[in-house]
Amino acid sequence: MRLFICFLMFHYCSIAFAAALESDEQQCLSYVRIAENYKRAHLNKHCIEAAKAGVGSAQYSVGMAYGFADKPTLEEKYYRLAASNKSISSYLALGHILSESKPWESIYWYQRYIYTKVDGYGYATKRVSRIFERLGERTQAAYWIEACLSSPYEGCVR
Repeated sequence: MRLFICFLMFHYCSIAFAAALESDEQQCLSYVRIAENYKRAHLNKHCIEAAKAGVGSAQYSVGMAYGFADKPTLEEKYYRLAASNKSISSYLALGHILSESKPWESIYWYQRYIYTKVDGYGYATKRVSRIFERLGERTQAAYWIEACLSSPYEGCVR
């Protein structure tokens, strides 16, 4: 019986010790993977600590959570921090949140996303085309819709 209790205690202590060794970044990523937790990353101490430490994925997660909390200033702040740490998702996010208020800067961030050629870059080309169209830049709008049509994105139309 003693041996069994000792084994259980060792097993429990090993799990607790392993969890303590996980970095804030790892614990933040584990947290946001749980359903709907990505909406609360700004309230998670591991996400905040990882974001303060300059982890782009944590900064992006915190920014997204601030967006869900309807705190656009903090959302933008954390997306910008994430972008400075080369978090590709933050480029697209900045393109979205700046498209109405700062269309030229929005184009810049969308283009940074497009040039990575990650999945979804065609969608960003369509967004850039629409912004140029709204700005009255028809030649640029046409260029970007052609770029959209040559991408794998199926939502492109002339």
